[in-house]
Amino acid sequence: MKYQTGVGAATRGPLPSYRPSNNALARRTDPDTSHQAAIQFVVVGKHAKQMAEVLNTLRRINASGVVVTSAELAAYMETDRYVTARRLPDLRKRGLVEQCQKTTCTVSNTQAVTWRAI
Repeated sequence: MKYQTGVGAATRGPLPSYRPSNNALARRTDPDTSHQAAIQFVVVGKHAKQMAEVLNTLRRINASGVVVTSAELAAYMETDRYVTARRLPDLRKRGLVEQCQKTTCTVSNTQAVTWRAI
């Protein structure tokens, strides 16, 4: 069993068992520290919070009939593009959003898929 290290580790106890899957936040080939960070990300609620923020913002934008790329959504949210780029596929796996047509992104000026909340 793996144990947490660092500040406050003695009070946190052992880490839960982690098995990579199709919806894993860390790749099977990533080091243990990445898997530990992924577990913490979920346990403290950051993963769920980010998904909720992305989904709610996308719903507000889509309500006006507009679909956006992950970079456009990130710019609207004033967050890093990687937050939206990682959470949108998570939301798609849960059946909450879908990919739409490709378009030229107004942020990156490259071809990118657009997203819509279901």
